Amino acid sequence: MKTTVERLDRSRVSLQIEVEPERVDEALERAYRKVVRRVNIPGFRKGKVPRRILELRMGREVLYDDAMEELVAAAYAEAVKDAALKPVASPDVDVLEFEPGKTMRLKAEVDVLPEVKLGTYAGLKGTRRLRPVTEERVEAVLQELREMQAELVEAPSEEVRPGDYVLVDYEGALEGRPFSGGAARGVTLVAGSDASGPGFQDQLVGMKRGETRDLTVQFPEEGVRQELAGKSVTFRVTVHEIKEKRLPELDDEFARDVSDKESLEELRADVRARLEKDAADEADHALKDDLVRQVVDVSEVEIPTSMEDHELDHVIQELSEELGRQGVTLEQYLEHQGQSVDQLRESFRPDAARRVKTRLVLEELAEAAGIEVREEEVAQRIDEIVNRSSSPSDAFRRYLEEPQQKESLQASLRLRKTLDHLASLAEVETVEVKDGPAGAGGSEAEAGPGASGGPAEAAAD
Repeated sequence: MKTTVERLDRSRVSLQIEVEPERVDEALERAYRKVVRRVNIPGFRKGKVPRRILELRMGREVLYDDAMEELVAAAYAEAVKDAALKPVASPDVDVLEFEPGKTMRLKAEVDVLPEVKLGTYAGLKGTRRLRPVTEERVEAVLQELREMQAELVEAPSEEVRPGDYVLVDYEGALEGRPFSGGAARGVTLVAGSDASGPGFQDQLVGMKRGETRDLTVQFPEEGVRQELAGKSVTFRVTVHEIKEKRLPELDDEFARDVSDKESLEELRADVRARLEKDAADEADHALKDDLVRQVVDVSEVEIPTSMEDHELDHVIQELSEELGRQGVTLEQYLEHQGQSVDQLRESFRPDAARRVKTRLVLEELAEAAGIEVREEEVAQRIDEIVNRSSSPSDAFRRYLEEPQQKESLQASLRLRKTLDHLASLAEVETVEVKDGPAGAGGSEAEAGPGASGGPAEAAAD
């Protein structure tokens, strides 16, 4: 067999393959033996029809499909092996000539794993930005723990104050008529907070236990359902209960309740240690991201279109899953964006190409550094995952020990070792960066126990 390899653009190759006449005839004979077993021709027993009669009755073409399918697959595989190619997609094959007793000629084009020309990766300069752990951050975590342990108790005041938790019923009317989502019973809201709408919860302040009052809410033009946009809505609200949040005392008993520590000082030390580890991990992660960006920028890779398209499939699937978690379909998102699927894919193409290039560069870097993962390292990682699980079990361990899962863990460990190696070769300066306000951005604990949404949550677009 003769093969000619031509390199095309974007890591695509063209293979011109010639198969000897003898192999063509042998393939046709095997095809005859296969076809003759499943045809019925009057005057002949099944499987005993001579080849000449079979071809006269059914045409030579009846054998060609089977023979070509066999020869094309075998010849292509042989050509790829001889040329030491690594295809990353299915080939496009054209049979140019196929006749009994003659050389079969075919052409195959296929995307192959691209060559990576690594740029300089030793001695890169990087800055490790470390956020110092301040007393304010430690106290903020302890406060969050207190918030998580808070209880709602009956408020001493008969009148709603800002920050009180108020159990209410409400019925909304738009232009004198009820509307969908405008009524609820037994809802707990935080007075003085605009989280559920423009002014609704502010107007709870001053109401008394058992009081019914009409509250007027002006909805904004955007961010709400179309029928409510810009409209004034009246809500008849009845206050049933007024409660306040009671935080536990920050003492040794509290430490024992929320952790395995025996004293508040031990808990403080543990919180600080965890924050310091998180800060170090965050700084290391950001440093390695920057080093990877640098080496990818100076490396050269011709990414095949098929690899880009495959990555785009993943990107779109990830977006669809993320939207689904928010209760939105991909079709709804596209309609809102005024885009088609093809336009969305093209907008993500640069990111997909970057992801593919990064992965290829890191794989080449691992090869250049001779980085390997031993079987015992994978076993140790499985032990860590199982022991850290909230409910470790033999079934979970067996799942992690399945070949596909072990292969995934091995790839993850190899990547980790590659990033560590890259960082070890870099010139790194560690600098302290100023921390933002403790607790900035808020947390779920700030909403307090039992709080829920109000009218604007139902009105949201």
